This record gives sequence, structure tokens and C-alpha cells, in this order.
Amino acid sequence: MNKAQSLTESWFAALESAGVRWCVLHRGELPGAAGEELDILVGPADRATAECSLAALDFLPLSNQAQATRRDWLAYAAPSACWVRVNVLTRLTYGPRLVCSPEVSAGVLERRLRQGTVYSPDPDDAFWHLLLRCLLVSGEIGPGERAHLLSLSTAACPDGPLAAILPGDWPAEHLLAATRAGDWDSLAQIAARWPARRTSGWRDALTRVLGRLPAWSHPPGLNVALLGPDGAGKSTIVEAVQRSFYFPVRTLYMGLSEERVPLVKRLQPRALRGPVFLLVLWANYLAALVHRARGRLVIFDRYTYDALLPPRQRLSPLMAASRWLRAHLLPPPDLVLVLDVPGAVMYARKGEHDPAHLEAERQDYLALQRQIANAEIVDGARSPGAVGADVVARIWRRQVLAWKEGRS
Repeated sequence: MNKAQSLTESWFAALESAGVRWCVLHRGELPGAAGEELDILVGPADRATAECSLAALDFLPLSNQAQATRRDWLAYAAPSACWVRVNVLTRLTYGPRLVCSPEVSAGVLERRLRQGTVYSPDPDDAFWHLLLRCLLVSGEIGPGERAHLLSLSTAACPDGPLAAILPGDWPAEHLLAATRAGDWDSLAQIAARWPARRTSGWRDALTRVLGRLPAWSHPPGLNVALLGPDGAGKSTIVEAVQRSFYFPVRTLYMGLSEERVPLVKRLQPRALRGPVFLLVLWANYLAALVHRARGRLVIFDRYTYDALLPPRQRLSPLMAASRWLRAHLLPPPDLVLVLDVPGAVMYARKGEHDPAHLEAERQDYLALQRQIANAEIVDGARSPGAVGADVVARIWRRQVLAWKEGRS
């Protein structure tokens, strides 16, 4: 059993202990990310209990629509470096075109069957649910779904509870016969004749509209600063996080090198470069707040905290004041990660400076942890995959903690 399965099994056990009625409607791979996705049907009265048990396992809700008929939750299974998404439904819905009544949804829970540690729908319910999901939600029947539908069709009947919700021009007998014959083209043609829209009222229509708004689509993101000497692997880790993080990732340079900012580098006279550079840093920080509000993860490549490092030369009072100003210019990020890599390893990676110099820089960065709030040390000497998974896990823990603190 991998970590993702262990996480869901822990949740199933919690549901059983709490006396929640539940049923796994769908279980498959998570689209666009490594992990799995589950659709779980629960009774409306059990929803709060089910969601509290998800929060206890560090799942994060993906919207604020606490009263909707569907609410999606996400967790990161760190040892497996994969995501688990659980979609909690209190009513069967198939896109905007078909919303089942509470009585139909309750009937599916009443007829559920237990298979090992998991409750599954009755085979007849499972057939019609999968068929409607393919035709009205995904819009296609893939090879895996075809094989599953064929196996379920032997137990399906055209006058079952879910078949009864079909409109008159969607004859259940024809759908069942086409499935048993493997006539997928006929099923697609029948699906095209579905009425333009079926809803249960203005509340569901309003919920769908709100669900498309950015503020309702994702929880707020985080601002994360990544610190470490040259050769610590910051760029490699940023790329790993961009590939594996569930939400979009943006990267902004927030170090103290004016040469890294073309606008400042070309500016004349040189006396203007310092003030303009500070304005650029603030502009980047404000842009990060916008990304954060839209649910994106912002990674700061370095941060103004570099000004807290011991200077390599004696500073004049003016230079010392300027350095202090830069160190305290911006608010602290939500999380600061310091990559810890031995000097000899950094030298082997880039061949710059010398191991002794890099080791001294390493110790300076490690000492920053005592001066910076929300700072954590990350062992950066491991493989990029292991470090990237560790960084994603730390970011996710901080995001879940921020959500829980906001609720209290």
C-alpha cells in the first residue's frame, strides 16, 4: 500500500468510526498530476463530520462553498510525492445538465455494498453513474471506462432508480443495448440529444457561477523564499516544484544583485540605481501578493534577507544603514527555506569559488534561521527529486496550517 492509499484508508476508517454513511462513486488517476482522485457520496447530515475528518488528515478545501452539493479537498502524500483529491458530494450531479434529487442520491447510499474496507454502489447504480459521468461530464468514453461499463452492463437494468431519471428521448433500453454491443458511436449520438440544461433551481446556477470565479476556485497561495549560496541547487529545486506542485507556480527574483535587473543595470546616473532597485523589489512583492490572492504559489529566488549575512568587507556607516534598510525593506514571506549543502558538494556542482569559501557561506546561511521567522533548514545534498518532494511537503504543510489558523 502506497502513501496515497494509506491516506485514503485512514479517512475511510475515520468515517466508519464516526458512523458516516459513505460510498466511493469513482476512483482513478488525478488528471494532470501524479496521484489519485476519488468521488465520495455522503449523506447531507454527515457532510460536516466527513469534512472534519479530512481536515484532521491535512486535506485542504479547494473552495469556500461550504454549502454546495460538492466540495473538493486536496492533500499531499509526501513519501509517495503524489496528490490525493477527494470530491465530497451530497447529491449526484452530472455537470450542469443533470442534478439528481436528494431522494435519488439517498437511494444510492441505501443500496451500497461493502467490498473489503470500501463501500461501492450497487452494480446497477454503478453502471448508470459511470455512463452518465462519461457522457455528461467528461464527454467521452475512454478505453478503461468501456471495459468497466461492459462488465457492469450484465447487472444493469433499464428500469432501475438511476435509469428512471433519464429524459424521454434518452431511452434506457437503447443505452443499455448499445453498451452491451460496444456501440460507442451510438451512445455519443444519443448524448448529443440531451436537453440543453437541467437544473434544480437558481441556487445551483448561482453556485456554478461562483465556482468559476478565481477567489472561489482555489485557496489563497503562499509566498515562499528559497535561500542558499550559489551551487546549493535553488534553480533545480524551483524547477522540480514547478513540475510537481498542484497549483500554478510563479518565481520572482528578490535578491540584492542590481545586475540581475536589466532596468536598474542600464539606469543612469548610477546614483538612481539604489532607490529604483528598492522600488523594483516592492513592485515584485506587490505582484506576488496578487499571485497569492489568485491561489498561486510564489517562490522568491533569494530574498532581501541576504543583507543579514555577515559582510565580506568593512562597511561605512552609510553602507551599513543601506544594508539594514534592505534587510528590513519587505514583509516576511509565509515560509523561508534555507538549502543546506556542504561546501565540497556545492564546489563539485558548479566549480566556482573554493570548498572552504562555500562552506563559510553555508554556515552564514544556516545562522540566518535564528534571525528569521518561519525559517526551516532543508537538506539540499540529496537527489533533486528527494529535495523537491521535501520542499513541496513543507510548503503544503504551511498552506494547510495557514488555512487552519484562518478558521480558528
